[in-house]
Amino acid sequence: MQSIRLRLALPLVAAATALTFGACGSDSGTPTGGNSDTTTDLDRAQGGVMAREVEASVTWMSPTGASLHGGEATDRTRGPASILASRVAPTSGVTPFIVVGWHYLGCGVAAPSSAPDGDHDGIPDSVTITFLLPACALSGVRAKDEGDITGTMTITDQSADIDSRAFNIAVTNLRYAFTNATKTFGETRNGTRDITGDTLTVTQANNVVTVFDSAGVNQTLTNTMSVSFTETDNPFIDYLSGIGQGSVTVGGGVSYTDGTASDTFTIATVTPLVYNPSCAQSGTEPIQTGEIAATITTSGKTGVLHIVWAHCGIATVTRSTT
Repeated sequence: MQSIRLRLALPLVAAATALTFGACGSDSGTPTGGNSDTTTDLDRAQGGVMAREVEASVTWMSPTGASLHGGEATDRTRGPASILASRVAPTSGVTPFIVVGWHYLGCGVAAPSSAPDGDHDGIPDSVTITFLLPACALSGVRAKDEGDITGTMTITDQSADIDSRAFNIAVTNLRYAFTNATKTFGETRNGTRDITGDTLTVTQANNVVTVFDSAGVNQTLTNTMSVSFTETDNPFIDYLSGIGQGSVTVGGGVSYTDGTASDTFTIATVTPLVYNPSCAQSGTEPIQTGEIAATITTSGKTGVLHIVWAHCGIATVTRSTT
């Protein structure tokens, strides 16, 4: 097995404990608005899966981050060393030309193995990556015995313009299964993410259904959020190197269902999120700071979930009545 650290999927049975005490001491964030109400286990579970999907969305903002091991958050910064976009120019000949290949070197199997990149922008024209066992059975996963990754991902360039950042990600039964001793839990994604933008800002439109499972209990999050990213430490977004530190805003909607609840929410950014690659590199979360609010829109229900990231820690979730 390969040894690698992945962002642990949140088992919702343990969500209340994890999300309450995930951030360290005084580093935990404080929501900005509303009158505090008793935050229930359901609130923490709902907010926890929203936070998990926001983190995944940001991680998948580039082909590099999306493809390596299926886009797990802490693998985001490993991409430049594992996925190489090579430009090879001949040293002789009357008319120089460039041959561009997008080479995938993760645990999955890419078809084609060296995908054409006709506009030289770091986005493959089209490549499908299939994650299979035993190659994608990874040991040492966030103190768990094993993390298995299975399913398929297709990345397709949507523009022939080198300055365009438009591409599509489609996933089918992309599953992370985490095992420790005799317990297995995980998350399975189906759907698409459409990324558009230019060298300064990119926006991702989500249509992804994720099933989180633990001990035979399933929770489903339907994500139709819009997530925008603007790089802050470079003058332009370079997919060949992978995205750097940037500012993230989130909007749109999600719906959450389990055996006892079926709720819909409208998402808004309270404080822009700070994506920091060094956070993911350290094995914690890819979001350094920030807050989003999820306002429930289900008939007959009220309340706002405040989801706060602080100092690269696991997001905390609290509920207010306004």
